[in-house]
Amino acid sequence: MTNPTDQRLEILRARAKRVPTYIPDELPRNLANRVLSQSYTEPDEFALLLRFSLASLPIGACVMLACLLWYSAAASPGPDELAGSFVQAPLLP
Repeated sequence: MTNPTDQRLEILRARAKRVPTYIPDELPRNLANRVLSQSYTEPDEFALLLRFSLASLPIGACVMLACLLWYSAAASPGPDELAGSFVQAPLLP
């Protein structure tokens, strides 16, 4: 005696065997146009993320450049201090 799940699977298998296989010779008319129009009308979450990430690249580059300029202006010694550090440096180890 089989269980109801096995009986249902056997019925579905028998029905699947009776279905004729139909392979069309060519695609229906305007299928490519319908597929393309559907892909353009659906919202794409990745496109929004891509737009934000590409928009943030110039902003990040400007912030990095400003930080480098600010750091180099604050960390650079004057000409007298630079000459003093060269004179005090040992020439031979």
